[in-house]
Amino acid sequence: MPARRLPSPSPSNARLRAATPQRASQRRSRRASGLSAGRRFRRALAIAVLAGCLALLGFSPASVGSTQATEFQGTLPTGALFDNPDGTGDHSCTASVIKSESRDTIITAAHCVTGDGTSMSFVPDYDQGKAPYGVWKVAKAYVDPHWSSSQDPHYDVAILTVAPHTVKGRSVDIQDMTGGYALGQLPRNDERVFIPAYNAGSGDRPIRCTTKIYYTAGYPGFDCSGYDTGVSGAPLLTTVDGVRYVSGVIGGLYQGGCSSSTSYGTPFGQQVKALLARAAGHKPTTAVPEPEGNGC
Repeated sequence: MPARRLPSPSPSNARLRAATPQRASQRRSRRASGLSAGRRFRRALAIAVLAGCLALLGFSPASVGSTQATEFQGTLPTGALFDNPDGTGDHSCTASVIKSESRDTIITAAHCVTGDGTSMSFVPDYDQGKAPYGVWKVAKAYVDPHWSSSQDPHYDVAILTVAPHTVKGRSVDIQDMTGGYALGQLPRNDERVFIPAYNAGSGDRPIRCTTKIYYTAGYPGFDCSGYDTGVSGAPLLTTVDGVRYVSGVIGGLYQGGCSSSTSYGTPFGQQVKALLARAAGHKPTTAVPEPEGNGC
């Protein structure tokens, strides 16, 4: 498979993040370190020694700038995305309800989707195997033509529509039941973002982290440990006047990152606004191709 060429960082981006981007391991299971057993042991030993020395000096890991994802009760518009229509078994990615005129749209990463999406389902506010707001079957999947034709990582975002539920004889769309995030703009360098997500599996709890954005080769990134398999598609949320906006999703560069401590996002632009309009208008769509490797 030919290597995917990435844009060279601009001088300003190089200043923001001079280090070489970390790479992902494989689709969705993107956080393997790639280190030999010996190197992993030596690194773990060095970290343990450092932690011991810091403890003797009265420092905690948080005091030296480490950021760690933590479990929490969840945030309603975000949930787990399943590769089956029943919302059972292991979930593989993260998705969120995004506000639209049709009130039936969710957003995730394009590399989480294959085909027409109808074999998938979404469980908002999934928590320890429970689906308090039900299981929502995907009706259609929309990706940008640049993703369909070449899987350009700048366009690693998908909008899915979900079928309505019938409640007391009335058709109810997902946004009416859960609310949703508004579509936002690309976050600024050093802007704080909130990232609710789900690591892959079943019976688990959502995780969260609040941290600052930096840029690598034009892709927004953040450092927070604990984001492993399954976090692809998780929203990068910014807040303005108390309103939360989706300003990116985990994906893009190396389909989201390469270690559990560093993640990247798809850069949002006018293409996402156009994609959301297509989905909200229930326009015709084509099958989403099976994702290629992530460039590692």
